[in-house]
Amino acid sequence: MRKLYSFPSFLTATISIGLLWFCFGSLRAQCPVVEGILIDGCNGENNEIVIIRNGSDPLGISNISVDFDMDNNNFGQQTNDIYTNNGNNSTDPTPCGLQNGDISLFVGCASFIAVGPGDIVPADATLIIQISSQASEVYDLSSICGSQSCVYVTQNTCSRGSGNPINYSGAFTNSGFGTRTTVFGFGTCSETVIYDRANLTGGDGDYYLPPTGMYGNAGCTNPPPVAPALSGPTFINPGDQNVCASSYTLSAISGTNLTGNESYFDSSMGSGTEYTPGQMVGGGTYYIYDPSSVCSG
Repeated sequence: MRKLYSFPSFLTATISIGLLWFCFGSLRAQCPVVEGILIDGCNGENNEIVIIRNGSDPLGISNISVDFDMDNNNFGQQTNDIYTNNGNNSTDPTPCGLQNGDISLFVGCASFIAVGPGDIVPADATLIIQISSQASEVYDLSSICGSQSCVYVTQNTCSRGSGNPINYSGAFTNSGFGTRTTVFGFGTCSETVIYDRANLTGGDGDYYLPPTGMYGNAGCTNPPPVAPALSGPTFINPGDQNVCASSYTLSAISGTNLTGNESYFDSSMGSGTEYTPGQMVGGGTYYIYDPSSVCSG
């Protein structure tokens, strides 16, 4: 069953004589960002993770792809790319996929939600990708939760560590010299991450933060120190959906995690003339808008 955990933070309402309907809108401003990569997973390659801050549109898990460096996917089918094929194993180039994450391996936030194919990650939410299907290390994410109520977790369907019966290679080489390149696809967005192995500090817990180019090591209980998330995302109840009248009294706006600034407008994104609940309006297009926030359980 397809699951939808939250919705964009504004709805569109069209009022005309004889009909009122609501539909969902979307923001088109910001792509997802890879905020941190645990390059040297604690206790083995199976425990590498990627921390992603979603952009301003909901993101389908099935729309994510990961094109690993070609030097990291030549060790059997289990080390192939995720949902793509760029230099996959020649004998069996079948891409790996994503499945529900193992949320038992994370602590420190109010809620963790496992997501897989068909699921949606809300706008601005934090998403963790467990790079191996055999992840086993517990990480404390309290430093990146901020005031949000949940973190979304998905997991590679393939084993990237020593449990791979053919051979094994971590997705992110953590020794030697030279750069490694990984390309993340997020639907119509993509991000290329390049790190230099010579800049790693050495040892389990090594990380790289692409937005700042920072390398470091926070040990084996903490994730890479990415910026904390904001508050949970807004859900707005659309209220009346079918009204036949030449005028309409705007209903109270209800929902969860509203900021208190929610209102009606005659243009999208909180622009144009503002109308308050209880006000009578004529035919036209009206938008319910509240500033977007991060994640809701």
